[in-house]
Amino acid sequence: MAYDSIEWSFLKDVMVELGFPDCFVKWVFTCITTVSYSILINRKPTKPFSAKKGLRQGDPMSPFWLGIGMESHPRHLQQLQTQPNFNFHPKCEKVAITHLMFADDLLMFSRADIQSVQMFFAAFNQFSEASRLEANIDKSKIYIGGVSNVEREAMVADVHISEGQFLFRYLEVPLSTKKLAYNQCHTDSSKRSLVAWHSLCLPRTAGGWNLKEMSLWNKVALAKLFWALTPKKDKLCCRVHTYYIKGRSLSSYWPALMSWPLRKILASYHQLIGDVGGWDTVSHKGKFSIKLMYQSLLGDHVKVPWRRIMCNNRATPESLFITWLAMWNKLPTRDRLLAWKVITTDNCPMCTTKTKSTAHLFFECGYSSVVWNKILHSLQLCRRPATFDQELTWILKATKRTGDKHKLLLMNFAECIYNI
Repeated sequence: MAYDSIEWSFLKDVMVELGFPDCFVKWVFTCITTVSYSILINRKPTKPFSAKKGLRQGDPMSPFWLGIGMESHPRHLQQLQTQPNFNFHPKCEKVAITHLMFADDLLMFSRADIQSVQMFFAAFNQFSEASRLEANIDKSKIYIGGVSNVEREAMVADVHISEGQFLFRYLEVPLSTKKLAYNQCHTDSSKRSLVAWHSLCLPRTAGGWNLKEMSLWNKVALAKLFWALTPKKDKLCCRVHTYYIKGRSLSSYWPALMSWPLRKILASYHQLIGDVGGWDTVSHKGKFSIKLMYQSLLGDHVKVPWRRIMCNNRATPESLFITWLAMWNKLPTRDRLLAWKVITTDNCPMCTTKTKSTAHLFFECGYSSVVWNKILHSLQLCRRPATFDQELTWILKATKRTGDKHKLLLMNFAECIYNI
C-alpha cells in the first residue's frame, strides 16, 4: 500500500468519524490538497500541476495521516470476530489478535481454513475499495502450516497470492518462535567490500577515488590546533607560557588539572609533527596548509598508467565508477560470484560458452566485442577489438592529445563498460 493512492475523501470521512474538530480537519486538508508537482523532461521542469489524491512522501506528517486512514481497517476486521464461521489463529485467539500494522505494512492472522481466509480477504477488499489502498500482490505472501497439501493449494488458488516459505522475513530480518539452528545460519557472501577503503582514499592519479581518510583528517585538524598554539607574540597563551610556564611542559606544570583528552593531545604533538618533518613542510608563507599536511600524512604513491581514463573524463559518475572497478578487476563478475558461493555456474549469459570474467567481458565475449566495434566505427576508428589490456594500452596511446575526438573516445570507453 502506498502513500500516493489514498483517497482524500476517504481520509476526511475517517477523521470526521473519529471526532476531529472541523477546524482542525480544514487545516489538515489545506496542507494536503494544495500540493503541486513538476516533472523534469530533458532536465527542464514542466509547468506545475495539482494532485488529486495521495499524501506527499517525505512530509513528516504523512505517516500520521496514513495511520489515521488505516484506522478504519481494524474496524472491518473486528466485525469478523462476531462471525461464527471465522476462526482465530491458534496462537492469537486468547488475545483476539487478527492483524498487526507498521506504517503501510500489514500482517493478518487466521486459522488455516478456507472459510476464515475468504472472510479475511473479503474484509480487506471492502476496505481497499473504500480507501483505494490496495495491496501489492507481487510483494504479498501467504504462509500456511498444519494442513494438507490439497487444502494448501486450494487456499493459495483462492486468494491469488504466492505462498511464502519459512523462515518468515520482515524487513529482511527472519522471524521465528524458536532459536535458529546452526545449519539455518549462513553469511551473505554477496554483500562484501569490493575495494579496500584505503584504496578508495588514494588520489585518482594513484588509482583511488580521492575520498578523505577520516583518521588522517582528524590528525590534520589536530595539527592545525597545534599550529594555533605555536609561539606568537599576539597570542595570550604564549604570554602565559613565557611568564609562568617558562619553557616547561604543560603536563608537568598542571598535571592534576589536565583532562585525559588534553594529555593525549599534548603527548601526540611531537610524534605528529615529527612524522611530517616539521612545520616547514606543512606551512606556506608562514601559514599552516591543511592540504600540505594531509598530503604529507597520506604519503607518496605511484601513479597508475590508466589515470588518464579516470581524470577529466566527461562520462557519467556511475560509468566512471564501474570503469574504475574494471581497472582494478573488482567487478562482481560470475567467476567471482562463484568463488563467493553466490551462484552455481560461471558461464557467460551472453555467449553461454566461457567463464564470465572481466577479461572475457571486455572484449573476448562476442556480444561485447560487437558493441565496442560499433562504437569505434561511429567514431570513425577502424580497429578490430582485442583483449581488455590491449584495448586499454591502445586507448592510452591514442588519447595523449587533448582534442575533442580524444575526449569523446575516453567518454565512450567508460560508457561502453558501464552499459555492458
